[in-house]
Amino acid sequence: MEKIKLIISIIVSLLSFLTYSQQKNSNTILGFACGGTGNATKAVHHVYQTMVEKKFQEVTKLLYSKSPAEKFLAVIICEKLAEKRKIELTQKDLDKIKNLYHSDELVHVCGGCTFEGSLKMSVLLNAKEDLEHVREEAVLYFNDVL
Repeated sequence: MEKIKLIISIIVSLLSFLTYSQQKNSNTILGFACGGTGNATKAVHHVYQTMVEKKFQEVTKLLYSKSPAEKFLAVIICEKLAEKRKIELTQKDLDKIKNLYHSDELVHVCGGCTFEGSLKMSVLLNAKEDLEHVREEAVLYFNDVL
């Protein structure tokens, strides 16, 4: 009986790992240190590279992305860039940001081996409700390119 439990546990773990490995390449997942490798997701890499290249207007365009992860990152970064006067947000952009702060859209988040799940955009953007500290982690991750 113990051997069966062990085999089932190994199979489930292996399937979870394989599924996650395929998902990690998706542009829809938000994570800064995901899975066993501790790497950032494709969405985070894409936005980070855009910032390194100082393509600030490209980040603004991500407010309108299909990817919830990119939209979340765009809000955080656009706010910081506007605060530092590196970009000027249009009224349309400001309205979009305001709408995202109230959005029930789900963002798939991974946080290493300790957390993986979907959280509402409004929860992630509201630091008081963000129990996983994703917003704080995003600011720290992008701090050197802001």
